[in-house]
Order: sequence, then C-alpha cells, then structure tokens
Amino acid sequence: MVRENRVQFRFELFALVDPSDAQKTTKLAERRQGKLRDEVIRVCRRTSIDELLDPELATLRSRLLDATQPLLESVALRRVLLTHRKTEPL
Repeated sequence: MVRENRVQFRFELFALVDPSDAQKTTKLAERRQGKLRDEVIRVCRRTSIDELLDPELATLRSRLLDATQPLLESVALRRVLLTHRKTEPL
C-alpha cells in the first residue's frame, strides 16, 4: 500500500516589478488570470511536501517565477512573494 502525504497549502501570491511596469503588469495579470492560476496550481501540485514546508520556500518561489514570467510578456518579474501562508494536513 502506498501512502501519500497530502496537505492543503494556502497563500497569497504577489509579484515584484519595476514601478514603471506596474500598470501594464496589472492589466496583463487580470487578462490572464485563469492561465496564471492554472500555472500556480500546476507548480504547487508538483512541489514536494518537504519543499512546501521549507520556511524560505526558495524552490517553490523559483518555480513560480519561472512558470508565471512567460505569461506576462515583456514585463520582467523581479521576484514573487508568498504571504499569509498556511499549511494544513488533509
């Protein structure tokens, strides 16, 4: 029998961009909200529990940045931030 550990991981995701790109980024993010959400979910599902429990979430943040950057065209995301994190077992 294979036992899987499952957790519910909640957070708010923010992106750090150059102030001159803020308005453009907001419009692109609103227009592509569904695709952005799908990519974030895909990345989270492929992330190991150990990586989700890492206090710095370095690997997850890196993967999220890599996955969302192409959806925002020419806007350069400097960094992604995860706030209000909450991890609970299912």
